[in-house]
Amino acid sequence: MRAWGWVVSVGLGVLVLSFLVLNSDLLDIGDKLASVISGAVALATAAVALIARGRADPAGRLDQAAGELARRVRRQWTREAANRGLLHDDPLRVRWASSTRPVQSSAASIAGQGVTRLKLHGDVVGIASAFRQLPHRKLVVIGSPGAGKTSLAVLLVDGLLAEPLVGEPVPVLLDIAGWSPRDHLDTWLVRQLDELYPFLGKDLARDLVEDDRVLPVLDGLDEMPAASQTAAFAALRDAFGGRRPFVLTCRAQEYEALTTAAGVPLTRTAVVEIEPVGVEELVAYLPGRHINGENRWAGVAEELTVRPDGELARALDSPLMVFLARTAYDLPGSRPAELLGLVDRAAIERHLLAAYVPAAYGLRSPPAAGSQLCAYEQESAERWLRFLARDLRRRRSPGIAWWEIRQAATSWLQKVTLALVAVAAASAVPLVNGDSLDEGWVATAFVFAGGLALLRRGGREPIRLGFRPAVPFLVVAVLGIVGGLLVTVQAAPFGYLVFVLLFLPVSVIIAAIGLLRSPPANLDQATPRGSLRAERVAAAVVLSMIGIVPFVSFAYLDSLRSGLESGALWMLIAITAMIVTSAPGLAWAEFDITRLYLAFRGRLPLRLMAFADDAHRRGVLRQVGAVYQFRHARLQAYLAEE
Repeated sequence: MRAWGWVVSVGLGVLVLSFLVLNSDLLDIGDKLASVISGAVALATAAVALIARGRADPAGRLDQAAGELARRVRRQWTREAANRGLLHDDPLRVRWASSTRPVQSSAASIAGQGVTRLKLHGDVVGIASAFRQLPHRKLVVIGSPGAGKTSLAVLLVDGLLAEPLVGEPVPVLLDIAGWSPRDHLDTWLVRQLDELYPFLGKDLARDLVEDDRVLPVLDGLDEMPAASQTAAFAALRDAFGGRRPFVLTCRAQEYEALTTAAGVPLTRTAVVEIEPVGVEELVAYLPGRHINGENRWAGVAEELTVRPDGELARALDSPLMVFLARTAYDLPGSRPAELLGLVDRAAIERHLLAAYVPAAYGLRSPPAAGSQLCAYEQESAERWLRFLARDLRRRRSPGIAWWEIRQAATSWLQKVTLALVAVAAASAVPLVNGDSLDEGWVATAFVFAGGLALLRRGGREPIRLGFRPAVPFLVVAVLGIVGGLLVTVQAAPFGYLVFVLLFLPVSVIIAAIGLLRSPPANLDQATPRGSLRAERVAAAVVLSMIGIVPFVSFAYLDSLRSGLESGALWMLIAITAMIVTSAPGLAWAEFDITRLYLAFRGRLPLRLMAFADDAHRRGVLRQVGAVYQFRHARLQAYLAEE
């Protein structure tokens, strides 16, 4: 708990106690409350003792957190590797070797005294073993677009965690494109760990980073905005200038340009470059899993063998294009010989990009009973994917985040729609049971004010429940209730009304505000569905407190005067007003309004999350935390074309 929270809490506590002591009429009340306060102090002391006991062994606590983090990271990326087809029995043998570009320091500084030339080499399957042989565990992986840099990083994480070594830091794969060099790298790392693996919390995440228990595997330096790359490279050089291990991926030309501009490479860091796919690997891999594959691919194999430097061989020299070719001609009736009629590399690549989405949605459409895939028409699926790709290009965003879908529609749509409903509902509340119900106007003010506050917030990002930052708010809320009780006892029956109509609702609303947290919502490892579910749960809890509690107070008072039927009606109004008034400021509400609007216009499917999840299983999208991305930037660029 922050110092200001204790200052506010203790200050209010002293104020209340001083009021009790200085007011002689309230001494009896103070005596009666003494036992209650003593019990609260005892409970607080016990809680502090339990917290201190839990923190008595920080090393053991970090060991346990690191172990749990390793388990969750491995489960996450093993699933993703399988979904991307990286764990097949017949993998494409993509090779890498020490880069010959002027992008690294001396061999002796990287591999030790006496080494005059680096000769690192291998394939992606053995990357984890090769990484462990580096004395300083610092590695940069570069390559051409589509060379398989991200896939290599995924296999590295999976390999390191498959056979972990004692004391080895936990590899965590992160998309560095979301980092702004204006933030210290460690600050960003802590925030990423807290968002992607919220079981840690910020304190444990910070301790793991500061204690070097995390191996950052930073993917996609070249995908950062060009204006930020130079500053990012300098910040990386400062952050990893000592003994701290790391892994970084980047396109080869961009990395060489950054290193040349800086004049100083990353210290003690080995740089390996992914090599183009060779003809032998292509001839062996392309027909591997196909029925009658050797005959179907015979013409392509002959062309590759006869012209190893020809247009077809150049077009298929990257794992991305090899994957697209194998997927596009997976069906027995397809004809790989079509590739022989295309005139140049650009035409071949465009043909494969165009064939991928129809192939992905044609292989199992409609799916068999019990299949995890949904039945989507190829034309509809491609139209929806193109809309998403164009929206990402327009917003210059790297991924499909459900809480940002609202930006795909006009900015006023969600606000105006929900605000009109809110105004109508709030205006109708005082009319229930007649205009003479004065407390109805007070109830409306409470709930409508809460809705306007969230409307101002604007649904920029999801919320989730976070109890630790709420402690000061909860203390203030409790003191407010105690103060209200004092007024109630001192000035009954007027004080009773003040307590029910003012102190209790305000105190509960303060506590609810303290329960809100603003980082993207995540459960376990962040998933798009999990973050959406967490947002709705948090919203239900907090808005129930904000919306229902004031109305419960008014319902109780009205039931005393007008009967239980009127009180029950107030409860129904409470729930309705809470939802419609507060919804405009919540990410999930704006998401639902937007997807309904876009589905009505045919831009996106009605069940957008189910479609995105299905596209992920088909290999069209990949999942990075709570965000979906297209499998590759080149596929996204193709789909975004008008």
